[in-house]
Amino acid sequence: MMRLFMTSSPMGAYRSNEAPTFKGLNPANGMVDELKAYWKKDSKCLLISAFPDEYEINDRMRGDFEWIFRETGLSVKCMDLCDRRNGKAIIEKLSQYDMVILGGGHVPTEKAFFDEIGLREALQGWDGIVMGISAGSMNCADLVYAQPEMPGEAVSLD
Repeated sequence: MMRLFMTSSPMGAYRSNEAPTFKGLNPANGMVDELKAYWKKDSKCLLISAFPDEYEINDRMRGDFEWIFRETGLSVKCMDLCDRRNGKAIIEKLSQYDMVILGGGHVPTEKAFFDEIGLREALQGWDGIVMGISAGSMNCADLVYAQPEMPGEAVSLD
């Protein structure tokens, strides 16, 4: 059975200059305990990028998430990355993963990439954990109302 964790930011939003009192994911709302209840030892994780062509950012983000999960006390065998370099090929191997992260970013760009790699179809019947982050959470819905961020994303009906 798929377990969904839809978040705005699993690390928490920091609106002060004070350092967080935790390492890794923010445990304040109980999400970490719930995640640990379903986490498999030595989980194979896949980060699906919201910016499929931003390779340097994606590589850094992959490393950051591996570190964050380990700091949270989650056993990680691998943290692989899905972007335009390997999109469809890695999604064809989705059954090999225990956990998928749907990265945050620009909602329409991410949605187009998800469609390109056939993510929705690949997740049908998949047994694992999905963590959506911001845009990743929004793109799990059938219908999303997102504020326009770039020119042309909202079209006047007049």
